[in-house]
This record gives sequence, C-alpha cells and structure tokens, in this order.
Amino acid sequence: MFISSIIAAVVCFLNLGTKSFWVDEVHSINLASNLSFMFSTAWHETPNMLFYYFLLHFWLKLGNSEFVVRSFSAIFAVLTIIPMYLLGKKLFNHKVGLIAALLLSVNGFFVEYAQEVRSYSLLIFLIVISTYFLVSLEKKFNKKNYVLYVLITALAIYTQFFAIFFVLSQAVYVLIRNRGEILNKKFLLQFLSVGFLTLPLLFFPSFSHQGNLGWVGPVSLADGIDLFIQLSGGFYTGLFSLLFIFISIYFLQKKKLKFGNEFTLTLILLCLPIILTFFISIYIKPIYVQRYLIICLPFFILLISYFLSFLYSKRVYFLIIFIFLILSFLNIHQVYYGFSFAKEDWRDATSYVLSNYEPHDTVLFYAYFVRGPFEYYKNNSSEKNKVVSMPELSMAYYSSGGGTVLPEPNLKLIDKLNSRIWLVLSHESGVDLRDRQRTEILNKILSEYQLVRTVEYKGISVLLFKR
Repeated sequence: MFISSIIAAVVCFLNLGTKSFWVDEVHSINLASNLSFMFSTAWHETPNMLFYYFLLHFWLKLGNSEFVVRSFSAIFAVLTIIPMYLLGKKLFNHKVGLIAALLLSVNGFFVEYAQEVRSYSLLIFLIVISTYFLVSLEKKFNKKNYVLYVLITALAIYTQFFAIFFVLSQAVYVLIRNRGEILNKKFLLQFLSVGFLTLPLLFFPSFSHQGNLGWVGPVSLADGIDLFIQLSGGFYTGLFSLLFIFISIYFLQKKKLKFGNEFTLTLILLCLPIILTFFISIYIKPIYVQRYLIICLPFFILLISYFLSFLYSKRVYFLIIFIFLILSFLNIHQVYYGFSFAKEDWRDATSYVLSNYEPHDTVLFYAYFVRGPFEYYKNNSSEKNKVVSMPELSMAYYSSGGGTVLPEPNLKLIDKLNSRIWLVLSHESGVDLRDRQRTEILNKILSEYQLVRTVEYKGISVLLFKR
C-alpha cells in the first residue's frame, strides 16, 4: 500500500510543470483566483466544480507556476491510493486492496488528470471514500459513517455534476441489495440527505443551462471502445486488460463461482454511469465526454484486481502484475510526452507573439475565449507591462469557459486596425458555427491584408498579416 503511494507520488509529480497550461486549466485558475468572480460565474453560467474552485482559491496563495498549481491535483491523486486499498479490502479482501492500490497508482488515465488543474483527481478521491462509507453502512449502520457518507457524497456532486450518475448507481445497488424495498428507512434517509445538501444547486439560475455542453458531439461505438482503453490506462494496457478479462470470466464460470454483492456493487458502479450517459447522449442530448466518466475508473481497477486475486499460481500472478506494470509505464510515458487532443501550448505561443510584437500591432483571438490563456501568460511573463492592443472581436457576451454557440464576430472592427494583425486561432474548427465564423474572419482580413507568416504550436495557429 505504501509502496503504491510512493509510486503514485513519483509518477504524478514527475514532469508536473513541463507542459503549458491549456485553456481549461487557465479557466480554472481565473475562476479560483477571485471568489466574487467565481460565485458570479457559478450564478450566471454554471455552478459545476464549485467546491473544487473554492479549495483551489486558497491553494493559489502558494504560487502560480505550473508545478505549484498542478500540485493541488497531484496531492489528491496520491491521497486516493490508501482509500483505494481500504475500499478493496472492505469489499473483497486484503489482496484485492493491495492490487487495486498498485494498479490505480500506475493507471495512465489517473496520472493524466492528476497532472491537470481540473477537478478530476479530487472527484476520484471523494468517490472512493464515498463508496467505502456506503459499504461500511451496509455492513454496520452507525451515525458517524452515515454523516461522513452524506457529506463526502454531496461534496462529490459539488465537485463535478457527473457524480450524480455515481450516486444514482449507488441507489440502484441499494435497491437491488434490499430487493426493491425503496422505503428501507436507513438507506432512504442517507440518499435524501445527500439530495438535501445539494438542493441549493437548484436555486442557481444557471443550473439548467446547457450551453457549456453544446460542443459535445454525437456518441458512437468508437467512443465506447476508446473509453475502455482510457479506463485501462491506455492502448497497451487496454488490449491486455480485454484479453485478461475474457480469460478470467471463462475460467471463473468454468469453476461455477458465485459472485457476491460486493462484485455486484463494483459492476453497477462501473457500468451504470456509462449506460446512462450513452442512453441520454443517444436519445436526449449529447453529454458524453470521456474524462467525465473517470468516475468509473476506481471500479474498473477493482474489477481487474478482483480477477487477479484468483490467480493461485504465484508465478502466473507475479507475471501478470509485471506485465500490467510494464505496459502501464509505457502508457504513462505517452501521457508525459505524447499528443493530447486540445491541450494547447499557450506558454510558447504567447512568448512568441510578445517577443515579435511591434508598437501599433493588434492581436485578435478566435475562438474568443482563448484570449484568457494568452492574457494569463502575458500577465505572468517578463513582458507583463508591455502594452498590447487586444480589441474584443466578439459582438456580444460569451462564456469564459467556451461553449459552442459563440456571438458573431465584429468584422467592421478589422477596418479600423493598423498595419499588422496577429490572429491567434485555437478551438476554432470542428463545429459548423466556428468553421463559418473562422472563414469569415480570415476572408475579411485577407481582403485588406497579406498573410506573411504562420507559426504552429500544439493546438494553436499564430498568423501574422500585414497591409
């Protein structure tokens, strides 16, 4: 268990500050930096991740470097390892707990979001502890476990709204466990208490606002396959996990092993949030986002660990563990050095524009909200006092967190600009509206200016135009 914690600390903190913040991370920092802005945004746009932003506000007092800020997430990731062991032990046995702690510590999906200024590592931490207290309550009901379960579970919802699917899955398990007796007073009370504590969210005018999910596209079978790979930790462990699961199920069925309630709980908490997400995405509104379903990760790990615990041959057992570890470290290498979709290099892009910026130049941004990370790195650079003209291209208000529906660009503004324009493009394509707006902006600029330089950074294009 402690070895797993040490491994988690090494892999989560290694290379923590080497990558630039990307747009979502800067959005987290900007919201958390100012409590009044944070609550205003929660009131008018979305209260999602409110608890995480509140905690991050105080952490930012320690500094604003990539390493320091991301350490907040990394610490919660490391802290999750011991509760993961305890949950595996509580559900199954000591052996399963040890395996689960080890496999979680080297899971690529886990490590990736342990190194990001978003709520996901805190979310996993709370979900694991919530499940631990749920199981404890099932074995022996007492007030202490009841209060801790309710508080932790409510905080998980305030940390990420997708935790609602996790709580619904817990409720389904309790119904099955109690054979449909929904009026079982003890368990009914605990779920009603969670609902009561999260009731204030309903009073936020923004709670039902779905603008920030407008960018989510239709779900497909390929998304399901990709999710399995991510839960496995990456491509390498994904293939091996699939093979191992099929072989395990075959031999366990051959032995006619009866799975207990603990296995049922694990399976429900793994599968039901995924089923609900896909069902809603297909028949109601697309909401499937791979990283949101990180809520299922602890239970995928527990499932693999449970199957591994039945390997009675020590040689085979240690061989399988060894293969998982080797493949996991290959996945982690990909996390450190591989390409991650949409995670932009704003640090270098901003530095390039500032170092080549001339008096009377203008910097324009599309999509509009990517102005945020540029301003962040400018304000934290040696050239923070440089006067840079950055007129607002949008004709109306837009969410600082993005969203698909963006206001129309003020193309007349371009007529008033000076001899050189820096156009910074990011998150500007892949959606019909943005494709059209980007084309209109480029055509307008090209009608009066000549493109003299294009520089590409990860997820960002910097275009320099001159009359």
